[in-house]
Amino acid sequence: MMAEAAVRYAVDDDGVAHMIWDTPGLDVNVLNDASLDAFISAINRFVEDGAARGLIISSAKRTFRAGGDLKML
Repeated sequence: MMAEAAVRYAVDDDGVAHMIWDTPGLDVNVLNDASLDAFISAINRFVEDGAARGLIISSAKRTFRAGGDLKML
């Protein structure tokens, strides 16, 4: 079973790409290996996406980021 992605990526009809950070199972976004990999993957999709003309990075949580995984850091 594949884990739920920490970053959703979509391009709207105007060519604006949206990256939405939403760490699954947590009330806040935490910087960890999974979210960092998802962020890099979404950025790479944007760079390679010929339909995307701009990028908006936002959070599905109240705050953009609340902390980091100390074991990862």
